[in-house]
Amino acid sequence: MRTPHSPWQRLPGFAVGGSIVWLVLVSSRLTGLTHLTLIDLLFLLAPLVIAPLGLALIAFDEGLPQLLLSAAIRIQPVGALLAVVAFLLPIGLPAAILAAAWLLVCAIAALGALAYLVQGRSLQPVRLATAAAIGFMAFGAIWLVLSRAGIAPIGLSPIIVEMTAVHFHFTGFAATLMAALLLTRLRDDRGVTQRVALAAALLLVAGSPVLAMGWATPVHVLQVAGAILVATGVVATAAVFFFKGASLVESTPARTITSTPSSENVCTAARTPAACAASTAAAIVAASHEGARSCASRSIQSPTSFTQPFPAAAWVATSAATSAAATSTPMSRRYRRTGATCRPARASRGASWSSSSSG
Repeated sequence: MRTPHSPWQRLPGFAVGGSIVWLVLVSSRLTGLTHLTLIDLLFLLAPLVIAPLGLALIAFDEGLPQLLLSAAIRIQPVGALLAVVAFLLPIGLPAAILAAAWLLVCAIAALGALAYLVQGRSLQPVRLATAAAIGFMAFGAIWLVLSRAGIAPIGLSPIIVEMTAVHFHFTGFAATLMAALLLTRLRDDRGVTQRVALAAALLLVAGSPVLAMGWATPVHVLQVAGAILVATGVVATAAVFFFKGASLVESTPARTITSTPSSENVCTAARTPAACAASTAAAIVAASHEGARSCASRSIQSPTSFTQPFPAAAWVATSAATSAAATSTPMSRRYRRTGATCRPARASRGASWSSSSSG
């Protein structure tokens, strides 16, 4: 039987290493070894942890889009480490040149996102939000280079320049990508939840550009409008995750049962229906206990591999075992587990049986 991989094993390796590097930087600031500011540390969390996690969740169409994205992912660790060094150096040309390495990573990913839109010839919300998230990160990387070079365009203060880089990496990239992933997960949903997720993604796509225009133009009301759009999109995305989180997470007992090969789910002819049902009950109860111990390991799966949880599976299996024990007789046929009960296996291949509730 194949054991499902732990979520820790699915994490990008550099995201784990980047988190360690970031914690070391925080410790060095607390002990006075470096003079990194809170804004510096907040930004560095993006290239070290947030970006590798987010990029690992994106899959473009085959061809040029995916090639560019894969290239960006491969060089992402180098760009992130050079960005760290850029913050350890004084503001100036050398720091800007090192920060440009991170801009290169983001630019390659953004070109892949643009090719993704052009090749797909579609502005569907999921495609648009995914491409926009990467584009926002590239825009934020431009402001990172400006910040490390000591350039403050359009009369902005140096702090605002750096905060702009932070905004477009977290709100622009991370929040928008989360909304896009949520919308992808709910693509088969036609209810209110899907409409809320759609509205949240579009609000986040529109909010950050409107907010940036408010800072770049004399129309300062756009700052307020952009902030409202972004805040509403983030709150709506969080609300969907909060109220629909249980249905978006695959059940560990279900995953354990469905991953068992069919050869292990066959009751031999020497066993009675009661023994077959009892063994099924024991398997489901054990899987339920395993699921209770592994709550922290549950992760959002792709729509194609999603399995609905089955509540009270252990109770159903136990009831079936008790009922079968009361009326069991030796049988010469083979029995196959189907859900919480056992059914006689057909001799011919490909034959389908009705659910246990029908018989």
